[in-house]
Amino acid sequence: MTSADQSQPLPRDDYFHYQNCWYPVLFVQDWQKNPYSFSLYGQPLLIFRDQQGKWGCLLDRCPHRLAKLSTGQMIAGRLECLYHGWQFETDGKCSHIPQLPVNTPIPRNAKVKSYRVMERQGVLWVWLGEEETAKESDIPIIKDLEDPNCVYTDYVIDFPYEQGYLLENLLDPAHVNISHDRSEFGAKRENAQPLAFQILEISARGIRSQWRNSRNPQESWKYLDFIAPNLVHYRFSLPNPDWCAGLALYGISLGQGRSRLLMRRYQNFAVNSRQYRWRWLEHLRQSRILEDDLPLIQSQQQMVEKSRDSLQKLYLPLKSSDALVIELRQWFDRYGDSFPYYQGYTSQRTTAIDLSDPLPLDRYSRHTVHCRTCSDAHENMVKTKQIAILMGILLVLLAILSPNQSIYQITALIFAILALAVAIAANYTRTKFERTYEKKAHTKLQ
Repeated sequence: MTSADQSQPLPRDDYFHYQNCWYPVLFVQDWQKNPYSFSLYGQPLLIFRDQQGKWGCLLDRCPHRLAKLSTGQMIAGRLECLYHGWQFETDGKCSHIPQLPVNTPIPRNAKVKSYRVMERQGVLWVWLGEEETAKESDIPIIKDLEDPNCVYTDYVIDFPYEQGYLLENLLDPAHVNISHDRSEFGAKRENAQPLAFQILEISARGIRSQWRNSRNPQESWKYLDFIAPNLVHYRFSLPNPDWCAGLALYGISLGQGRSRLLMRRYQNFAVNSRQYRWRWLEHLRQSRILEDDLPLIQSQQQMVEKSRDSLQKLYLPLKSSDALVIELRQWFDRYGDSFPYYQGYTSQRTTAIDLSDPLPLDRYSRHTVHCRTCSDAHENMVKTKQIAILMGILLVLLAILSPNQSIYQITALIFAILALAVAIAANYTRTKFERTYEKKAHTKLQ
């Protein structure tokens, strides 16, 4: 590894360590499997909940014979390994081993490494460092969300590229009008223009900045912050000082070549327009938007990996579009030494990518299985299709058995056609939860 700052070591109070941070794992409303498995920087973990509602986060590995605990089951509030039945509490201590003779104490080292887990603002947070160093006050909460009038929409999706490329994409407002032309609200390629950026602060805590379009010099600044190591926060200037609106984007690393985005759009005005939307319908729209970028970022990462050059040699950045992207990469140059892997602007650290468990590219695997609302909607569409087909068959049989040209036959045939239409519509909607959208290029002839 090369480092851009080896000649000037950072003072200790400006040092960053990736383990001493809170990581958002899942929105609580999407909790549907107990235990729930995931990973952070390639470390296999799981979260489960006991009968008293207490959360526990453990290393996904039984100390007995290293079986995956996430394949286990809950027994009386304890997590049981399905290999030999060892049972564990939320703090990782083993409380039952069926193979031990009566009155034999459980071995002291029959314990799984545990991590501090907290529920805050509807999000499950995990502290990767030592539990005794975790402080709830260090959770990067969004102050606007403490407003009881604030409503929000949550969305989660996984990507087949590293956290750095995800964060780079999130800190890049210049791409929106081109890449998301007519798919994101207000995005139009004819609105692409130079942007003005102001960097307000850079530290181990992240980057604070503001930006605006350059065509209208009277346009209000929009605030855009990177809160290390995973939060990108957009805040918008509004005419009413009591109003708030923003976009919180948490980009976490599942492992090298894998990342997860937890997105939360929020506002405290015009709440009815957002509060009564079908969540799954909004998710289908959001999936399509983010999938505009998926093949572009994936190919970008592949190009960088093949070249093995630094981004400084590979990129051709513009101050009027890429200022924050370069600041992010330089932040990793300065503060990335503790990360197991990272890609800075002039430096990097890599490890061998585990290809044994590649991330599927379909939308079902990347989003639907992690979203309770979309999982339920997908299941309902499957059931609706099956019921509609069955009803259509029964109605056709009824029409056949009815007298020719009778009102019963005509009515049965009409409802059979309606049942077929419902089945087709349900099947079409079902595929939206399963298949990744592929953006097609449109060539405009002059």
